[in-house]
Amino acid sequence: MAAPTEKCRLLVLGVRPSGESGRIVKAYSDAFGLQSYWIYSIHSKSAPIKPAHLLPLTVLEAVVTKKSHGQGLEKIKEVRSLVFFERMHTDPARQSIVYFVAEIWQNALREEQGDTGFFDELVQWLQEMDRENKILSMAPIEGVLLLLQHLGMGLEPPKEALYFDCLEGCFCKNAPTHPHAGSKEMVWAWSQWTQKGEVPPHSLRRELLDVLLTFLRIHAPWVPEPKSLPILREMLKA
Repeated sequence: MAAPTEKCRLLVLGVRPSGESGRIVKAYSDAFGLQSYWIYSIHSKSAPIKPAHLLPLTVLEAVVTKKSHGQGLEKIKEVRSLVFFERMHTDPARQSIVYFVAEIWQNALREEQGDTGFFDELVQWLQEMDRENKILSMAPIEGVLLLLQHLGMGLEPPKEALYFDCLEGCFCKNAPTHPHAGSKEMVWAWSQWTQKGEVPPHSLRRELLDVLLTFLRIHAPWVPEPKSLPILREMLKA
């Protein structure tokens, strides 16, 4: 008996080879949360799924099989692109952001149930990042903040210069006695970005991203340090 199928929206997060021509696709679904799907081939003329469909952070409408727990991976039967990006996968700076954000989202998201509101929020942010006038230097930070909010660890900087304690997840007047903290200068620059849109200088942007990733790894210990981070830093060092 054939497995039942469902229509859903997918956000592609990662792809790895499986056998000679197969692929395993890690994707976030608006209906089913984080899922792994098996695809037989993407290179034959008759294959319904093409390589362009599997670029990181591609948004698809898909027909997928739904199997009972323990019966192997679901499969993607049909797809069509839902959102067409002009710059996301061609501009080198945006590409570095795409790979970084896809990596941390793939590693951090764990739930196997959908969240349509979160899915829509991610798509809206991706569309914004594709705009020609988007300030790319803050985009990786925005991607991490979106994830933290979804994981129940959302952060909003105070309207004054305070330290940020990664262990306690709070802002404080006195410097923490451990190294896992953000400086008052960084927190103030973050606050000015949130309130006025003033982009922090490179050194404080780098500190903010490092602090947010440290906070994420402390409170979501299954998340490894992103392998794409050095490339991201090289591309956005200006």
